[in-house]
Amino acid sequence: MRPGSASAARRIVLPYLVAALPIALAVALCATPGIADRWRVLAVLSAVAVAGIVAGHQSGTPVRTAAQPWNVHTVWLVPAVLLAPPQVFSILIGLSLAVTLSATGLPMRLRLLVATNNLVGCGLIYLAVLTTNTPRAAVLLGMPLVLAVTAVVAVVGTRLVQPEPARTSFADFHWAAIETCAALTGCLITVAMSGHPLAGLAGVAPMVLAVFALRWPELTSQARTDAKTGLPNAGRWEELSRHALNDSAIRRRPAALLIIDIDHFKAVNDTYGHLAGDVILAAVAADILAELGPDDLVGRFGGEEFVVTTIGLSRAEAMVLAERIRRRIAGTSHEIISLEGHRTTAGPVTCTIGVASSEVLGYGHTLLLRRADAALAGGKIGGRNQIRSAERPEAIDWTSLTSGEHTGRGQTFVPSQRTSPTSDS
Repeated sequence: MRPGSASAARRIVLPYLVAALPIALAVALCATPGIADRWRVLAVLSAVAVAGIVAGHQSGTPVRTAAQPWNVHTVWLVPAVLLAPPQVFSILIGLSLAVTLSATGLPMRLRLLVATNNLVGCGLIYLAVLTTNTPRAAVLLGMPLVLAVTAVVAVVGTRLVQPEPARTSFADFHWAAIETCAALTGCLITVAMSGHPLAGLAGVAPMVLAVFALRWPELTSQARTDAKTGLPNAGRWEELSRHALNDSAIRRRPAALLIIDIDHFKAVNDTYGHLAGDVILAAVAADILAELGPDDLVGRFGGEEFVVTTIGLSRAEAMVLAERIRRRIAGTSHEIISLEGHRTTAGPVTCTIGVASSEVLGYGHTLLLRRADAALAGGKIGGRNQIRSAERPEAIDWTSLTSGEHTGRGQTFVPSQRTSPTSDS
């Protein structure tokens, strides 16, 4: 799948980040330094921190283990280190480490990595305070160094704990942007509180917004993903499918749409229960994924139906792919828990597939979907457990298909051969 919004996010966020640091530094240089009461500053920042924690608990926190552990407590930590009494520096560092290390649902190596970033960053800021004795100079000297050093720590640290090729934590653009914006917001709050401690209350709003921003990727993923199978839901699949078909039309590459319907699925739910039905849905999704190429798209269409958009396959090759999917699904055994609580095997589960190809019908998404649906209906009427083509509605005799026929991706059609899932959608 192509993450459609990734490049757009970079175009929007990157210019902001490039402009935010100079603006923050300029404001810091123009501000009048001086703190009336450092303990009042600490009290105000404590209130800001509590507000952020409450907002986080009310909105929930990211629960996906794939989520990066960046947080937004640097909104209050940066001004606290710069402006609070020096005696509480170690306490602030301890609180920061406790917040980071206590994050649930994340590998400890990632928690340690981010804790190291926070420790190094706060240490550099505090060193700048001791060196310059003024908050605005600390912001000027400390923040660029903090951003550079923490980036290096994140990249090097992630490579050490996870040597295999993968995106580093800091290289994950969205999470790095949130952490950077939180630090810059902390700089602006520092400048504001240099004039009056109560100005720190202005930090509540950006901190609450940042907490919700942390949940945005998770909420977006939940809105686009089918919870039972992990596949894109119908809306997300259609969005990606339309884009893929338009791209195929421009590149003059063949494409096809497949609608896959599990036969007699209601009987499965009635016999074994809906939890067993969910197990079978997930297994069928895995079987479909196992046969698809890297450019193909699959989604759960609703109920017991799945949809596939194939890219680069001719009509004949798409039909062969559909038959491979049908036979794989029919050859899978499903271990389930019965309504009585006993472990048993359900199956065989069969499916009917309707296929519509762009070679005959063009690249219109709605037309291809409608014709594939009509072909599927013909297969249901014709007895199920078969595939039907929109351009060839009669039942297809696959006995003439030899084991030497190819699917167009270098795969040989061998009905009895089973492989482990290797592709993702």
